[in-house]
Amino acid sequence: MLAGLTVVLATVRGNLDGAHVAHAYLLLVLAGSTRGSRVRGVFLALLSFLCFNFFFVPPYGTFFVHDPLDWLVLLAFLAVAAVATQLLFRARREAEEARL
Repeated sequence: MLAGLTVVLATVRGNLDGAHVAHAYLLLVLAGSTRGSRVRGVFLALLSFLCFNFFFVPPYGTFFVHDPLDWLVLLAFLAVAAVATQLLFRARREAEEARL
């Protein structure tokens, strides 16, 4: 799913802002976290972070970040994805404990 989303986003990269890309990847991370484990969510967050950097942050096709503000966007994305994954894991665990 990550590869498919990246291909779709890359085809319309010229029409997208960083926020669009971040939100799309964040939805993918959240979907993966709800259907899988915390490890899957964190793994998806890290892979999404790398895809975001490589394909959507100039200069494209590298992991170099030219604009310091792009670091802010990337790190904010990673932090939000990690926190959301942890919160989903905790909510699922508490719901399971309440069921028991």
